[in-house]
Amino acid sequence: MNPAAGQHFFAPAGEAWLFDHRAALARVESPALVAIGDLDPVTPAKWGREVAAALPHGELLAFENASHLLNADEPEKLTASVEAFIRRIA
Repeated sequence: MNPAAGQHFFAPAGEAWLFDHRAALARVESPALVAIGDLDPVTPAKWGREVAAALPHGELLAFENASHLLNADEPEKLTASVEAFIRRIA
């Protein structure tokens, strides 16, 4: 990510704060899998944990030593986990 873009987006009055829909998460009725990487510089793992906890049927999938690109960092583990989630909810 371009550092200037990141600074603009995540500044105290930046655009990131316009997309806060946490209050609506409690109304999500379907099962949801929230996948996070503990080294994600874009979406901190703390936020992912908060989202999963706020979803009535949320499930957290956490990856150690992984960034925002879970499909690149842990492709086999991510695929197997998503497939298992889909089998459970189908």
